[in-house]
Amino acid sequence: MGRQVTHHLRHEGFTPVAAYACGSMVGFGYTFPCTPEYWYDELLPEIPEHVRAGRLMTCANSPSPPPGGPGGIGPRLHAELLKSINTQWSSLLVRPDNTAGRRLYELLGYTYAAPYRNEPDGPVYELLLLQVDRETVAQ
Repeated sequence: MGRQVTHHLRHEGFTPVAAYACGSMVGFGYTFPCTPEYWYDELLPEIPEHVRAGRLMTCANSPSPPPGGPGGIGPRLHAELLKSINTQWSSLLVRPDNTAGRRLYELLGYTYAAPYRNEPDGPVYELLLLQVDRETVAQ
């Protein structure tokens, strides 16, 4: 299990999901409830107040979203993650050069919020936010 996933196992509410085809895992993701301060210490001025005040979860999918377009594995994994936590907002990070991931997240309704770097010399990610529609998630 990757270092990032192992680190997040400690969070209350940590929820993993996985997709299998022919006995092999073809995609995974995980989520957990968090406060905006968990990820966004230096980003707080960039995060709208109504997002900071709401129920927020962070979401992580496999490094490259599984193929299949809007009705494929990636969107179904994401829907299961949203169902697992009663949240108003979902956040995730994507590398700017991950065009397939960015395209999927935009199709899912995520919008760009701000750049994010979790280490001073680390890569710059794009922080994306999604306002969760509970009625759509329940379907």
